[in-house]
Amino acid sequence: MNNRSDQRSRSYLTQRRMERAKPLLDDGMPVTHVALSVGYSNPSKFAAAFRPICGCSPSAWRSR
Repeated sequence: MNNRSDQRSRSYLTQRRMERAKPLLDDGMPVTHVALSVGYSNPSKFAAAFRPICGCSPSAWRSR
């Protein structure tokens, strides 16, 4: 696998994780639980990945 396809795979995986996270946040699940549910072991890493894709922090998304 070359570098470009590896980057596309990671980007696709991150997008899918965020799409799975949005309804969980909408249901009021705590951010830490959402992060773990979508495959992040560190909630800070989850929040850092969420913000550029979704335009706000996971907490802001949940409370909107």
